[in-house]
Amino acid sequence: FKAENFNLTSGFRSKFGKVYRYAPVGDSGHHFNPMMEIRGGMDTFADANLIADILTTPAAGKGKSDGNADHFRIAALEFLTSAIIHCLTSDWPDKSLPGVASFLAQVNPEKPDDPQFIYRQMIDGVHCSAEAHRQVAEGAGNQAKRPDKEGASVLSTVNNALAVFKDTRIRENSSDSEFSLSEFETSDVPISLYLTIPNSDRDRIAPLIRMFILLMSRKFSSGETQATDRKLKIPILFILDEFDKLGKYDELHTNMGIHNGYGIHYFLIIQSLHQLTDLYGREHSFLAHCQNTILFAPGEIESAKLLSEMTGKKSVKVRNVSNSGSMFSTSLESMSLSAQEQAVDLINADEAMKMTMDKMIVLSQGQPPYRGKKVVYYEDGRFKEKARLPPAFTNRKELFGMSDEELAERKKARDKKTRHWYDIPLDALLPEEKEEKQSPLLSFDEQMRLLKEKKNETKPLSKKEEEEGKLKYNETEAEEEIGADEIMMMDVLSAE
Repeated sequence: FKAENFNLTSGFRSKFGKVYRYAPVGDSGHHFNPMMEIRGGMDTFADANLIADILTTPAAGKGKSDGNADHFRIAALEFLTSAIIHCLTSDWPDKSLPGVASFLAQVNPEKPDDPQFIYRQMIDGVHCSAEAHRQVAEGAGNQAKRPDKEGASVLSTVNNALAVFKDTRIRENSSDSEFSLSEFETSDVPISLYLTIPNSDRDRIAPLIRMFILLMSRKFSSGETQATDRKLKIPILFILDEFDKLGKYDELHTNMGIHNGYGIHYFLIIQSLHQLTDLYGREHSFLAHCQNTILFAPGEIESAKLLSEMTGKKSVKVRNVSNSGSMFSTSLESMSLSAQEQAVDLINADEAMKMTMDKMIVLSQGQPPYRGKKVVYYEDGRFKEKARLPPAFTNRKELFGMSDEELAERKKARDKKTRHWYDIPLDALLPEEKEEKQSPLLSFDEQMRLLKEKKNETKPLSKKEEEEGKLKYNETEAEEEIGADEIMMMDVLSAE
């Protein structure tokens, strides 16, 4: 939460891999827009639904509320999914989750109390494909048919799910993406991604943290996998410090063992085992999923007892000697010796609580317990110099080599040259919109036709105009041949 790990380790890790920092309420990290993770074609609905499901599921998990609340959550999930697809695939300019919140906050200027204003925009809007339009129209249509009171409750549930994105800093940091989750699947070098949040904002932006973590875990655990053909080239390790402070994650609790088969592993750090019990109950399975457990001196007796039980027992032989005889006899009449094995704790609760701060107990599946010594990085020569390296970057200008304004202008220029899968086809636009959004790859004849439409002329172009048009088209075509390489180089330089 305090960016301590980033400041201490990112400098060294940047020497052998990529380093990203996502700081939702900071101003020195990379931007990340979850909507840019939505794929086109047959996967659009599933990806949008995944984001909507994470946002609308309460922190306590599904099935933890009454039937009435579940009804509104399911309805909100359907409508939010269609709203996300609409904002992404229509001409709505802000294609981000803050943009979805802004879209849903619109009011009919002529009739402020019109509840159908948003739904009509979605149903009557133009989208990038017939399938996307069907998905949007069905979701908006179902919402429009609900009674006013029920529809208002569903819309309120959606707005509550998006409330975190109204924060100005979060809006800015979620406006676009400067890294992609798909990089973790395809990268040939390790990637270090730091999620840094001020402790004071932890509770306020908990839904955003939850969405980010679950979006990553779900994305990488989709599809089929085999032990000999893992989906990820390089396994992913989630290091979640202060895990209990993040709230309840029923999905991780249930699926951690399954994620292991996809190459996804977790390193959970908590202050006390008792905190896990408070969140998930005594029957939680986190410890069963963990192949390795490291235990330090507990601070309360309940955790100490649990540590003692987890460490186990050892068998010791106990010898018993019994004598019999008269009190005044010069020798014992009989003596019996016996030995038996008894189980004793390897470490009992009070001994566990008295462990010094530099001691720990390591439990590994299939291995006996190990009592070790804590490695303190600032005292160990193997880590001390690595930790003294400066962070990979300290601000965005250092990260990209330019100010945010200059970076925004470069992105804007690049987007003008690039068409995305979610852009509206040119033949669905009005002539003046085509002129503005046309691709440099349009044929010469099409460009000439657009020029005619703009001038509203029916007569043929003059020879001079036609020659000028050909010259302009040839220049555009030549620029386009090297444009992709230039854009790629710009991205590489920016990343470096």
